[in-house]
Amino acid sequence: MPEFCICTKSQRPRLFFTFCFLFSLITVLISSLFFYYPDGFKTTPSPNVNFISDNGERFVRYGFGESSAQHSRQQYVMGPRPVKGRTGKIEEVGRHNPKHHNGHQPPFHHGADEDDPLLLDYIEGHHHDDPVMQNNNLDSGGSSSGGNSRADGLSESAVQSNLERIRHQSHHPFERHHLSLSELEQRSNFSQIIDSRLIHLDLKGAPAKVSYIKEVLRLAKRSGINGLLLEWEDTFPWQGHLANLSLIQGSYSQEEAEEIVAYAERTLGLEVIPLVQTFGHVEFVLKMEQFRHLRELEGDPQSFCPSKSGTLVLIQEMIDQILDMHKNSKYIHIGCDEVYNLRSCSLCTAASDYRDELFLKHVIDVASYVRSKARIPIIWDDMLRSVPIRKLNDSGIGQLVEPMVWVYAEDVDRFVGWESWEKYAEVFPTIWAAAAFKGAFGETLSIPPASRHADNVQRWIDVLTRESPKWSQGVGGLVLTGWMRYDHFSVLCELLPAAVPSLVYTSLVLSTPSSSTNSIKNRIFVPKHPLQSLEVTTVPSSSSSSSITPIPSGSNNEMPSSSVTSSSSSSSNGLDPISITTDDPLSQPSPRIFRRSARNFRSIPHPRILMANRDGFSNQRLHAREVVTQPVIYDKGEVVSKLFEEILMCPNHHTRVDKMLRESDADLGFATRCNFPGVAFFRTVFRVRSLLDDIWELEAKISRKRGWVTPYNIRHNYSLPLRVDEVVFGQVPRLQRHLVILANSVVNSLKPIFPQETILEWIEQNMWEAWKALNKLEKAGDTLRNIKVWPRRPILSPTKMVDDLRLTALDESENTVDTEM
Repeated sequence: MPEFCICTKSQRPRLFFTFCFLFSLITVLISSLFFYYPDGFKTTPSPNVNFISDNGERFVRYGFGESSAQHSRQQYVMGPRPVKGRTGKIEEVGRHNPKHHNGHQPPFHHGADEDDPLLLDYIEGHHHDDPVMQNNNLDSGGSSSGGNSRADGLSESAVQSNLERIRHQSHHPFERHHLSLSELEQRSNFSQIIDSRLIHLDLKGAPAKVSYIKEVLRLAKRSGINGLLLEWEDTFPWQGHLANLSLIQGSYSQEEAEEIVAYAERTLGLEVIPLVQTFGHVEFVLKMEQFRHLRELEGDPQSFCPSKSGTLVLIQEMIDQILDMHKNSKYIHIGCDEVYNLRSCSLCTAASDYRDELFLKHVIDVASYVRSKARIPIIWDDMLRSVPIRKLNDSGIGQLVEPMVWVYAEDVDRFVGWESWEKYAEVFPTIWAAAAFKGAFGETLSIPPASRHADNVQRWIDVLTRESPKWSQGVGGLVLTGWMRYDHFSVLCELLPAAVPSLVYTSLVLSTPSSSTNSIKNRIFVPKHPLQSLEVTTVPSSSSSSSITPIPSGSNNEMPSSSVTSSSSSSSNGLDPISITTDDPLSQPSPRIFRRSARNFRSIPHPRILMANRDGFSNQRLHAREVVTQPVIYDKGEVVSKLFEEILMCPNHHTRVDKMLRESDADLGFATRCNFPGVAFFRTVFRVRSLLDDIWELEAKISRKRGWVTPYNIRHNYSLPLRVDEVVFGQVPRLQRHLVILANSVVNSLKPIFPQETILEWIEQNMWEAWKALNKLEKAGDTLRNIKVWPRRPILSPTKMVDDLRLTALDESENTVDTEM
């Protein structure tokens, strides 16, 4: 036997069979892997949370393990994919495609994490019978030969053009704004989140620079926001006889305002809604001598008098100028909240015996004008809460306006009870809601309490989950308001850069699903006739066979029934139409649905994949129109915390953000270590707030707690120089130096964000009073320590004190009052 052989003859067969077994096992494993993953192995992101952002788009993917064919949309987000262009050539749709704006990747979804109804309906209707769709699959990007005639009489090139147009609209949702309301159809669908999520920017009296507004909008977009409610007030470039409504200096020019709107709509794909006050909170208009005669009360410019003839004319001119700037907006918010002085003048008293009738008449007049401009008016709801339902129905206001219910406190139900929800559901087909990310918990705050704002948003999600099925068209959307001032005459609230962490965190709370079975009824807009070749046949409800109406899990509300029934005859183009019947056509999915054979069923992953839990990740695949019904529990706070840290580029931290908010850091001071637009001012504000606390504490201590530099000592020049040096000059100069340094830091951090007038206004409101207090103490200390001789006691009290307090019980015969003081 050779020396290198280490086994005997009896062992060789056993070794051979062992090798055969291992080889077979490896072969089976490899074959199984290629069978389950036919597209090969791809890098799988972290199973926790994947944040993908390009051009401000946010997409959270829960779960892993799905093949690339099953998650074509996820691949599309991860990078460019080939599609067939109008020229018939294969081109990439993605961040490098020059056909998309600024080279950015087109938005993944618009309005909701929902498959685009136009694109989806066309795919469903033409997938198995349409040779163009077979050759031009959206995932494969295959090519087809154009120009051939189809069975329905349409050329393949025409169908391909329709397909390309629909795909273009799905990737460029802002272009749908060019469709008029008459070309759009309102429907409802169910989603795990609120589909329309907007932020409100209040610009009154403090216009941020255009460059910074763009940065904030990009952050908001990445955080899940898809709309913008824009309140210009006196920063708008008013024209003509309204020019005096603009700021003397610092308001936006026509070009700057157009740039803001175009960037929000075209670059970010946001739904932009202008807000113009038309009843209350019109101080910026009525403070002027030019419009003084339109006040409800002569001495109060808070609200218009609805009974004066010039009021509606002025409002119409304001609306016209706003709509000229917002040509693509479907909505306009007309305010109408907090009309405190309603029915206070003689004209209004004579016009009606009831405040609510005056209010409804004025709102209907304004809303009718807005409707004549092919826009949908939105109003704040607070003035409607006390109006009886009979008057609301009789007035017809439910067909004109859409109410936006605003509550900024944590307990929403405390301010809007069940009777209001029932009333609104009977009168209005849809409802809006408003929470806040700043400007809600104090007129003079410098940093918003993010924990309270986050609780308010989460409570709103719970309320809308419970109440949204009551409306035939569902929820219009939820707005995160960001007030700059409580009214036109109020001081500045939290500045925008100080509220960015609160904005991002509350946006993430709003845009991240709470659970897999959380179901909110949303209103959506879709074009009425995207394709001319599609037909719908209506049949009686008795012939229905299966329900397609999504019912929220655990809901006790009965929804309008709808059914799907196959027609007895085929359509002319060879497709089998599916008939839709419903008690409420607005609550239905698109009627342009066609039967597809099972072998050609194109599996589209549900846009809201089951949420991950701690024990693992679900890879269950759902059809695009199905609703998750099996509860999957996962930690929303952990998801939001990770996204928050990634968006604001925060360092890794051992404590989750949501726990810090609840326990020790209600203002998100943790974010001072992050890196986001405006973080320099955010850090400075914390330092200013800490320094101001020290200054006011010292001032109170010196003036009211220590006994040598009180107002009494200062008034009578009576103190001990040694103690004055100890109390005043031991700390006041140091605080003065720090205050000067921080004031200059505020200027430097705000110069890229606000004009100089706003910077000086904030410093005057927040820092100058502290400087004056320190300066007063310093001057008093200088006076007291330079006195060398002091009078004998008793020290006479001033006569003014005796007179002011009316001390009539004093004995005037005693000389205890200094008549010179």
